Order: sequence, then structure tokens, then C-alpha cells
Amino acid sequence: MPDEDPVELLVAWQAGRCAGCGHAFHSDAVVDHCHETGLVRGLLCTQCNNAEGIAPPRHPRWFRYRTMPPALILGLHLQYGKPVRRRLVQLVAEVEGSAIQGG
Repeated sequence: MPDEDPVELLVAWQAGRCAGCGHAFHSDAVVDHCHETGLVRGLLCTQCNNAEGIAPPRHPRWFRYRTMPPALILGLHLQYGKPVRRRLVQLVAEVEGSAIQGG
């Protein structure tokens, strides 16, 4: 795994699905990150990103996500910022395009 691009690895691991609800993205993927550390946690749909942002700290669904997000499961330490956000959104769009063309 050391040779893998961490951004590509995260997108491939999530397989076009939201880390919160598990539904396929429909051009609404959001790069979720921890506002304290600045590290990317995973990809969420817009609805889940909004829900995660207002959920109380110990809410069962979001507490689990916050303590063990996809990036942490994969051992990735991606600092949130424009380059990473652009790359993740680009790769998600490519995955969505492939799914539409192939399906």
C-alpha cells in the first residue's frame, strides 16, 4: 500500500458510496474533515455532511464515524485543503461517470 495514492485509495475504498448512509453519490460528494485536526475523514453525501455537522458529540451514528472514519481505517493522513479536495471531487466524478456509462 505505500505506493498507492492515498486520495485514489480513499475513493476506491468508498466505491462511490457515502460513508454515513452508504448510498451512492449523485454528484453531491463532500470531502468531510475534522475541523480541529484538519485531516480528511472521508466522503459524505450532502445530507449526511449536514447531519454530521449538527449532531451532538456522542450521537451513536456520528460518534462511530468520527472515531473510526474511512481515512483512519485505511491509515491515511490527508490534510484537508484545496488540492486534496479538488483531487477527491475529480476522482469521485470519474467513478460516477464510469458507473453511469457501465450501468
